Amino acid sequence: MIDTDKSYGGGIYQDGGTMLIDSSTISNNNGSANGAGVALFNLDIVTGSMQIIDSQFNNNSTSNSGSNEGGGALYLNEVFNATITRSEFNTNTSNRNGGALFVLESDLIIDESIFSENTTIFDGGGLHAQDSDILIRNSSVFSENDGGRLGGAVNVDNSDLMMTNSRVTNNLSFAGGGIHSMNTTLDVINSKINDNRSFTEGGGINFIGSNDNSL
Repeated sequence: MIDTDKSYGGGIYQDGGTMLIDSSTISNNNGSANGAGVALFNLDIVTGSMQIIDSQFNNNSTSNSGSNEGGGALYLNEVFNATITRSEFNTNTSNRNGGALFVLESDLIIDESIFSENTTIFDGGGLHAQDSDILIRNSSVFSENDGGRLGGAVNVDNSDLMMTNSRVTNNLSFAGGGIHSMNTTLDVINSKINDNRSFTEGGGINFIGSNDNSL
């Protein structure tokens, strides 16, 4: 899915049902609101409501401005039992939150995947998660992402985030160069958070509000 332009889901938009993206490339799409590459809403609560496997999301861009808008490559809203496996998100951009990925009120596992050189003007250069449960595992990498304001690689707000056997490196933001965590339960296990930069607080991880953390 290449070179399309829509408000929601420049490449793919779906409300309800299930979604499988396997061995695909989604690139150079534009959206004025959410998910320039793919926007998914209200997928069924079944095993594997969304599966992305061995796929590439490159150079997708959103021009959004609303507080709950974003996801240069992918936007998930009330999508449960979702998985991203052996996939790459590169050079995607958002004018609001989630340079590559915006997750709202959803459950997501990121497995053996790479988020690189994604950018946002506001929060979460690679990933922005709000009111969600996120598991990042098995050699997943967030590198060289730019989260303009909060969370160069990852910004999590009122969520649960567990990261195991993964790496967050060479990311940049105003606060929380690697990860910015607000009112979130954060567990980082056997992972490397290194060489990230912040202009103010938390070059590696910045904690704000009520957090329950294990590092």
